[in-house]
Order: sequence, then structure tokens, then C-alpha cells
Amino acid sequence: MKVFIATMGCSLNKGDSIAIKAKLEENGHIVVEDPVLADALVINTCAVRSDSEQKAFKLISKLRSVNKGAKLIIAGCLSEVNPYSILKQFPRAVLISPYRINEINEALESDGGIFLGFSEGKRSKLPEVLDGPVGIVPINDGCLGDCSFCVTKWARRALLSRPPSAILSAVRNLVNKGAKEIQLASQDAAAYGVDLIGRKVLPDLVKRIDSEIDGRYMLRIAMMNPDTVADILDGVIKAFKLKHVYKFAHIPIQSGSDKVLRIMNRKYGVKDFIKIVEALKSEVPDIRIATDVMVGHPGEDDEDFEGTLRLIKMGLFDRVHIAQYTPRPFTRSARMPQLSDNVKKERSKMILQAQAEIGIEKMKRFVGKSLRGVVVETNIEKRSFTVRTDNYISIVVGNGGKIRLGDEVSVRITGATFFDLRGEIEEVFN
Repeated sequence: MKVFIATMGCSLNKGDSIAIKAKLEENGHIVVEDPVLADALVINTCAVRSDSEQKAFKLISKLRSVNKGAKLIIAGCLSEVNPYSILKQFPRAVLISPYRINEINEALESDGGIFLGFSEGKRSKLPEVLDGPVGIVPINDGCLGDCSFCVTKWARRALLSRPPSAILSAVRNLVNKGAKEIQLASQDAAAYGVDLIGRKVLPDLVKRIDSEIDGRYMLRIAMMNPDTVADILDGVIKAFKLKHVYKFAHIPIQSGSDKVLRIMNRKYGVKDFIKIVEALKSEVPDIRIATDVMVGHPGEDDEDFEGTLRLIKMGLFDRVHIAQYTPRPFTRSARMPQLSDNVKKERSKMILQAQAEIGIEKMKRFVGKSLRGVVVETNIEKRSFTVRTDNYISIVVGNGGKIRLGDEVSVRITGATFFDLRGEIEEVFN
């Protein structure tokens, strides 16, 4: 059969789509780029927010409208989170959960089958995703948390870590194929290993990759929750000092109010979080810190929001991902009194403005300097490339016919925004 695959959402979903493609091709099916030509449509969905769910339904409807006769398979988090709505709108759709993607061939051959719930089978199949010079290796699904706002735990409800040997093999294969950046994808990288050997072993995994795999590549460690990283912080700090590791940590705070963090069922306080960030900044020179902030969560009053705003203004963060809270099914937060959309919009605007002012000042200090990095992305329409430094700063440069994806270059910085730099190529090293 000819199968079209559409992917939404995070790097874990991208990895799942690659695994689906590999499984289909093993059975002799053909993955096509045009949905009109397909005998089956596989849509790998995201449901983390209400707008993510809406976009998923729009995409399903759009693809169905251009190919009404194709078999419809809905994969990803939406299949677990809201199967009833999918089947109400598309009654003959086949549903398959993130944990059962290894059964994609059975799903393709079924007549209205339901492949939901948890399965250990995924552990043995580790997808390797290569997009230009950037490779993606999912190291684990799920997390150890039980946040009151999170619906993803219903879709990826159990921690499922891949064996170290499989991860090393995947990274080695991608490096041999030319990958310059390897993203260790995860919902919570610091939880890696608990389900395998009963303890968190992310630092050991990163150390093994760094020492056992030669080549010119960098590892990006995925998001780590503050409560799971706290008791392995010394090991994580050592990992960030390794040769092949980006000096870039993504640690979500969500709120600057201890009261709101308790309502969210986050297992740390603001002081705990600050202690982690300050330790990283003290021990790892030039490390950059990204965080997530959610505004408008139930229970957040003006004083709570001011706590978040003060935290942002401390200048701890180099990137801030801002989300306005949206109620999700099955979650405790959805059953609480809700704040108005206007309050959420105003608060997110204030956070964005504060971070933009801090970010531009941090970036301006690089103007006039030369930075070294690797060309990892290209924008054909804008005729530009993105260069990534060792501490994960993005530099947008013009092509000028001088560079290609994967090249290591020196860039003279000519301008700055609050989230990236602009520059001109000085030298190409390979």
C-alpha cells in the first residue's frame, strides 16, 4: 500500500513517525509524499494544548477532504486523549497510541481497529531521525510526574527508557551518516533509567556517548524537570562540561509562585529551582538556560503572577517559552475555577516584554565579536542559514555561496534580536 504520514508536535512524535515509516517499509509498503496518491493516511497528532488538538482535527479533516477513499489511521497523543471525538467525526478511523506504533502494520490491515494503551514493545525499536545535519534519538517516553494541568501523561503515561546500548548504536549510526547535532529527545531526560535499573542514570548515558563515540558532533540534552534533576545535579553538571555536549539546559519553572506550583502538583519550590540554575551557571561557564512559563493557571492571582514576573526579571533565563493555560480533559486543573482569556493574554504579554528586554541586552554583548559554530538549518525562501554555537546560540547568516549544511564556520556578529544573532561568515573550516 501507498501510505502518507503527517507529523505534528514534539521531537518524540518525529521519532515515532520515523519508526512508523521503517515498520511500514519492512512490510513492503511505500511511504509517499503526496496524500492524494495514498491508499492510507497516517496522522501523528499532538494534544498538549487545546489549540494543538484543534489543529490536529483541522489537519485530519483537510487530508480526508483531499483523499476520501484512503484508510485513516490516527496516531499520537490525540488518539489516547480524545478517541471518542475522533471516532464521532471519523467513525471508521483506526486509532494507535504512541506506545503501540510497532503495531502499525496490524493497524493498516485492520478494519476500524483500536490499538490503544501501553506496550513494552516500543522499547526494542529505537528510531533514528536525521534532518540535514541534525539527528533525533528518543531516549525515553513518559515521565515520573503527575502535574494537575497535563494531559500528555494520559497518552504517554508510563516511563519507558530505551536501553543504553540501543541509544549508543543510534547515535553512532547518525554520526556516521553525517549528523553534527544529536538531540536526545525526551519529556523528562533526568528521569532516564528509573524503569530500567531503578535509578536515574542520564549522566552515565551522556558520559558513555561522549567517550565511546568519536566524531565532530554535539549532544543536546532534552528538557529536565527540576525535581528529577535535583538529586543528580552534580552528575548533570559534569555532563555539561563534556566535549560533545551543548552548554544549554532546558528546565521548566512554570510559575514563580510556590502556591501555584503546589496547585500544579509540581514537586519543587521557587528557591529549589533557583538553586539548580545558579549551580549550573556557577559550574558551567557560558551555559544558557531555557525555561517554560505557564500564565493564567487556575489559582494564579495578581500576587502569584508578580512572583513569576520578578523571577523573569532576575535575568536567569536566555529563552522563555510562554504558554497560556488551557483546560485539558481528565485533568484536575480543568475542574477548577478558570481565569479569563483576557487576563491570560495580558499576563503573557507582560512576560514576553520583560524577557525581550532582558534577552536583547544579553545578545547585544556579542555584536562585533566572532563566534564559531556549525551550520544546522537552512531557509530556502529567505536564502539564509542558521549557525549553532557550542552554547546553543542561533546565528542567522546569508548564504553568499560559501557554506553548506554541516559546515563549521566562524561568524562575525553584526546584529542581535532578543532570541538570536545575525552575522556574516568569516571563515569556513571544512
